[in-house]
Amino acid sequence: PGGERATGIDVTAADTAAPDPSASDSTAADLDRTVRIVPAPDTETDPDPIAAFARADRLGGDEAVLLDCPAGAAPDAAAPLRSADASVLVTPLSAPALRDTAKTAALARALDAPPVGTVLVRARTAPPEVADLFGCPTIAAVPPAPAPVLGRPAVRKAYGEAATAIGRVAERCRHAADAPGR
Repeated sequence: PGGERATGIDVTAADTAAPDPSASDSTAADLDRTVRIVPAPDTETDPDPIAAFARADRLGGDEAVLLDCPAGAAPDAAAPLRSADASVLVTPLSAPALRDTAKTAALARALDAPPVGTVLVRARTAPPEVADLFGCPTIAAVPPAPAPVLGRPAVRKAYGEAATAIGRVAERCRHAADAPGR
């Protein structure tokens, strides 16, 4: 609170924005954006998280919408989960973070947005106990690195793999939502 955010999905998204379509080395794959990102609201500038995430319902269409939210079970975590069909948990392997993420997983299930995968950050490996704790598979692990993290090839590659895994999960969720009887 009070300082500028140095991490988060909005910072990562801005750093990995789609290339300029007029650039000669751009490819169609580079420009194919099928996921929209709604960053977590800054409670100092946007004190009503429910209103901030109401935008997500208007953004969707045929695209997946990724709603960033803090861990835990507070209202700022609940607001985006109320708009979600499923959730992907993101956490480092520290005891306090794992406790908060377990709360988020329970809240997500209660709000009908069950966790479908976990991305571990600042982690070289994915201990099997993490999947057991959260009740969903670990879909990616991003290694620790000093800042600027996205300047590190191994970290950039791991985040790319995480994004691909999240895209696959989103596609499965979309197909499940379109299935008869849903």
